[in-house]
Amino acid sequence: MWARVSTGVAAGIAFSLAIFLPFPGLFMSVVALLLLFAAREWGQLCHFNAVSRLLFIFTLLIVYSLLIWIGRESTDSLFVLTGIALFLWLMVIPLLFFYKKSRSLFSSTWLLGGVGSIFLLSTSVGLVWLKSLEQGEWRVVLLVGLVAVADTFAFLAGRKFGKNKLASEISPAKTREGAYGGLLANSLLALLFTLAFDFSGFSNFLIFVLIVGSSALSIVGDLLESAIKRNSGVKDSGDLLPGHGGILDRIDGLLAATPYFVLATLLFSPLI
Repeated sequence: MWARVSTGVAAGIAFSLAIFLPFPGLFMSVVALLLLFAAREWGQLCHFNAVSRLLFIFTLLIVYSLLIWIGRESTDSLFVLTGIALFLWLMVIPLLFFYKKSRSLFSSTWLLGGVGSIFLLSTSVGLVWLKSLEQGEWRVVLLVGLVAVADTFAFLAGRKFGKNKLASEISPAKTREGAYGGLLANSLLALLFTLAFDFSGFSNFLIFVLIVGSSALSIVGDLLESAIKRNSGVKDSGDLLPGHGGILDRIDGLLAATPYFVLATLLFSPLI
């Protein structure tokens, strides 16, 4: 527990510094570093050999850099990328629901590699774009914070009230009560957020949908990684973070929430 808490605090401080320190390129570089480690772990879950894994990591970093450069002139590529990512995440939901019949898909090496590329790139590029907006630092904090709130309160509610399994064949420890706890916590967060600031009624509704929708999708991200790990026969995606496992174990919810959050911001900014 001490390792888990201390690692979480250290990671939170480091990421906060990357968000708020006024050094050009710092946040972009930190996200690139996270992408590197996440891609390495995803390649391991896909059972890529050493050469394929290096090629996978190198390709994602190159595409990430190109998309950041292209995004300075237009958000069209970001819109397409996050739109595809969100569509794929929505397609994941019925596959998880019918896990027995779709289980083989969660161990398909090249299918997972292709889908993972889109998920990792849409999240990394989306975070950098959010940071570039007016008050972008707080948009990133809100996104990362709501995923953390969903994860934390799902754990607490599940531990206290959990009786009904959410997806027993995928992750026996997760319960419906835990999922409801995470969604309820973020519903209250959305309510407090709209009460604290002076928005119009329509903007309040959009912010509520933004926060709660992102929270719901973060659960899907968590379940998808659990399904992939189960089929790969591993407990954690890696051992980089003491007490937490790998990078993917910490950002699985963020991978699913970010495309939705970014796409909604693209469509409705500056209302949200």
